[in-house]
Amino acid sequence: GGVWFTAQRSGHLGWFDPKSGRTELIALGRGSSPHGVIQGPDKAAWITDSGLNAIVRVGWPDRSVRRYPLPEGSAYANLNTCAFDGDGDLWFTGSFIARIDRRTGNSIVVEPPTKNQGARRVWSDSRGRIWVSEWNSGNLSVHDPAGKTAAQAWRTWKLPAGPAGEAPRCYAVYVDE
Repeated sequence: GGVWFTAQRSGHLGWFDPKSGRTELIALGRGSSPHGVIQGPDKAAWITDSGLNAIVRVGWPDRSVRRYPLPEGSAYANLNTCAFDGDGDLWFTGSFIARIDRRTGNSIVVEPPTKNQGARRVWSDSRGRIWVSEWNSGNLSVHDPAGKTAAQAWRTWKLPAGPAGEAPRCYAVYVDE
């Protein structure tokens, strides 16, 4: 019955109750700069936090905060958004795609085949494939985790140029029901 939001400048996860008009801010930690937020199948809020270079889970209703740090290095920065697939695995972007290993809590990075593609958004379809918007390359791609080789796991489409011939940019992706 409420609305999650990220307060990027202050490093908080917000909860807004439209019935009462009450807002609650939950501190995510020093240096936090949360970007995207979704509600998981566990009813918790899951956040991409580039300031912490981590995925952050805020339990609900207990408000417990847990961090899932990314691998070290600038190559795994610029966290953007996340989505759950049908198996309950969390996938996220940051100029790459990755998922959280539910057993270990570690991030498993999956590099798209297009170099410097600039992955921005991800979404899962009903078959568990992960659709990716590639800002820098102008591609729309899909990753099938069941693929045994890179050729079987990835498929990419180049988007058309803009009305004045400008390079395409693919920022967001959503897969309907």
